[in-house]
Amino acid sequence: MTPGGGPRFSYSRLSTFRQCPRRYAFRYLEGVPEAFRTVESVLGSAVHAALRWLYERRDAGERPGVSGLVAEFDRRFDAELGPSVKVVRAGESVEDHRRRGRQLLERFHRDRFVADTTSTVSLESRFDIVLGGRFGFTGFIDRVAREPDGTLHVIDYKTTGRPRRSLDPDEALQLHAYGLACRRRHGGPIRVSFHYLEDGSGIGESFGDGVAARAERTLVSRIEEVVQARSFPPRPTQLCAWCGYRDRCEASGFADRAPTCPRCGGALRLRRGRRGPFWGCESFPDCRYTRDAGPGDVP
Repeated sequence: MTPGGGPRFSYSRLSTFRQCPRRYAFRYLEGVPEAFRTVESVLGSAVHAALRWLYERRDAGERPGVSGLVAEFDRRFDAELGPSVKVVRAGESVEDHRRRGRQLLERFHRDRFVADTTSTVSLESRFDIVLGGRFGFTGFIDRVAREPDGTLHVIDYKTTGRPRRSLDPDEALQLHAYGLACRRRHGGPIRVSFHYLEDGSGIGESFGDGVAARAERTLVSRIEEVVQARSFPPRPTQLCAWCGYRDRCEASGFADRAPTCPRCGGALRLRRGRRGPFWGCESFPDCRYTRDAGPGDVP
């Protein structure tokens, strides 16, 4: 139970508000489901699941090879696919992203996993903490490892984004939130870092008393900003193309466009069937893709 019975916040929730208040309102206040998932999110989910499998196998005394890791990724990737998954960027395909996921994991296994001498403390563990004595805060930590010298290492794996030479303040706040949770659960000393799977690089820092205090103050300030908000205007950027609410939002540039078929790329047409309204591909009968219409869709 969170203090005062209020909502639990997370880094994802706070960053969504900063990126686009309208998207925040759709997701967290109105509970509107997104119209689609991006293939990038499928890749990220499958890669993280495969990395968890890798360390679970090692912790069980096995020696998991790269072929097993890739096979696990493929299994997870296929399980995540569905009619609501969308390839946004022109010229790319689902199989392009599958190949990229395999490459990320092959590089990780070769360049980092084989030489890894840390022991696993937790994998994809959920935490719930209280910030400022008032706000519930939750999240998942990809991996907490113990270094040979006893330092706890909080690791977040990045499948997207360019590797950096220094921590961006907003991204650092994500790591610091995880550091706070690890500190309360296990104590110190603690190091927090991102591992960029794109090139195998990592960036991080020690997480001491001063960093912890500043992180908690910043997170509380960010939460207060959200709690006190009374309007949620759209904040359009090029990322609108990847937003599952783009067809609902008048500022996205997509609201007046017909949705496209994830199978063939043709336009979807709103139709009425025996079970109610649904979206069907204009290429029928060559393409038989359909999906249920939403509450606001009227043919």
